[in-house]
Amino acid sequence: MAGFERAPRSIASKFLTCVWFAFVTITLVTYTAGIVNNLYWASMTHRSTPTRPRYLNLAHVVNAKDINYGTVVNSQTYWFVVVVVIIIVIIIIIIIITMFWRYCEDALHSGVNKSVAGIEV
Repeated sequence: MAGFERAPRSIASKFLTCVWFAFVTITLVTYTAGIVNNLYWASMTHRSTPTRPRYLNLAHVVNAKDINYGTVVNSQTYWFVVVVVIIIVIIIIIIIITMFWRYCEDALHSGVNKSVAGIEV
């Protein structure tokens, strides 16, 4: 398989790329964990029993009547989500069609007699 033309070639540049990837990953994970921590403790002030969480999983949050979430219709965020969903659906359809095409090709070629110089392979 051919690689990307501008991929790092020297050991130092490969090492630096790995360090940068690790730095970005750790930074994103730390930032996300900080947001989760802040949201968790912010929700503690509204609870009557702080030892038992109000929402146990995502299904409780989605079905909760006291939480409003979503986007404004015809806003930038709304159309971004719509376009992303459409792109994901198109990609899934392409993958399914490709898999079906390969299956049909394999089924078509499996019945062909594969022999080299009269010897069955």
